Amino acid sequence: MFRGDFWRTLPGMITAAAGLISALTALVAAVNNTGLTARVRGDVKVAVKTPATMAPAPSVDGAWRASVTYPWGATHAERFALQVDGSRLSGTATYLGAPRGIQDGVVTGTELQFTVRVQEISGSGTRDYTVRYRMTPVAGGLHVVLDDSRGTETVQFAATRELAAR
Repeated sequence: MFRGDFWRTLPGMITAAAGLISALTALVAAVNNTGLTARVRGDVKVAVKTPATMAPAPSVDGAWRASVTYPWGATHAERFALQVDGSRLSGTATYLGAPRGIQDGVVTGTELQFTVRVQEISGSGTRDYTVRYRMTPVAGGLHVVLDDSRGTETVQFAATRELAAR
């Protein structure tokens, strides 16, 4: 016969206290395992891990290459020469096989962003537009998203580090 009085009895209170202690122990263990708290062992202090002090972003300085197929079907071997200085990104990038200087290059977290300026020549004259690159380091290279100010379909591709000549 259950009347809801169990939690008011001594066995009920002990069960509730044990459940609360178990939950708090699990919470403390989970927080300690994340490494987000400082620990002191004897006179040795362990540094607090924060996103800024965890694993550093892989270096993207250097030469990169990619085979890019554009929405209109053309495929070009593109090259990137990247240099990071703090939050500033500089260097060159080829677009449609032609080298162009990086403009407005920034590093935000692990993402690199920059634009290149392009001049399109057609029968009726020339038209200037910009191409925007967003790069994110991934295992084995860079994931690149490219779009332009004309509204052309977005292109995604992988760039790999160029090996130095022996």
